[in-house]
Amino acid sequence: MTQPMLVLLLIGTFLHPAPSDSLQSHPEPALEDAMGALERVLDYCEHNYRILNLDAVIGIRMVDGQLTVLLRRLRAGRVQAEPEQIQQIASLQERAASLADMTLPELERQDNDYYKQLSPIIQPGFWEIDVTGRTTDSSLLSPPSIPRDHPFDEDDSDRCLSELLGTV
Repeated sequence: MTQPMLVLLLIGTFLHPAPSDSLQSHPEPALEDAMGALERVLDYCEHNYRILNLDAVIGIRMVDGQLTVLLRRLRAGRVQAEPEQIQQIASLQERAASLADMTLPELERQDNDYYKQLSPIIQPGFWEIDVTGRTTDSSLLSPPSIPRDHPFDEDDSDRCLSELLGTV
């Protein structure tokens, strides 16, 4: 389950700080699309939470952390959005946090040793990474010509994650 990684990349494009003299007067239009994609991913994961693997939960926890960072930036006025969008972002963050928490007992039961080894990276707060903005590799975004049902493979996921964490 690597969809959360792609969605995280989409949300990450909105996490750059806005210079105080150039705050947008209108919210980022693509934010609506990204939030809709996140909503669909979370819907899927909520309906299938008992069978999610550790990679999916890491992705969900990453979404939780980055939406938390986005909310902090919005509330501090560093990023602009409509009040309804802020509420929707807060709702998505709460859903992601709750979903990740809900999956932990099953993950621990499935493979206790693996769970213990990777437990720190699926805890709340681990993925609240707030870094200064930088340009990302736009070639990692799928062009609109690629169908939505196109498989997102492990290599794509690794490249997106490396780009987001700056380990490229």
